[in-house]
Amino acid sequence: MSLLTKECEVCGTKISKIKNWYRLVFTNEIKCSNCGGKYNLSKWFDWVFDLFNLGHGFFIGIGIIALILYLITNIEKAWILWSSSIIIYILIKFLIALVTPLKLIESKKEL
Repeated sequence: MSLLTKECEVCGTKISKIKNWYRLVFTNEIKCSNCGGKYNLSKWFDWVFDLFNLGHGFFIGIGIIALILYLITNIEKAWILWSSSIIIYILIKFLIALVTPLKLIESKKEL
């Protein structure tokens, strides 16, 4: 098993985490294209990001990153500060999702 791929436990197909990055970042779930098996990130991943966001969605996490960026770099333009914060937040979440193991939650062959 690689950090960038997950081998499907049902059919053995390699699922690319890079190609499914948007699903990992926004839904914490990826799907096997061959058998339809669904894989979810572990519960501690959700717990860490809920703790980071104080349980109120990702806007608080982006706000914390924006505050840190402002204190470090003293960026005056708001759109640069907020867009940079969103990009950094998504990158952090994706990099953590790469190293987090995936767990099979649903398989059509089991039904």
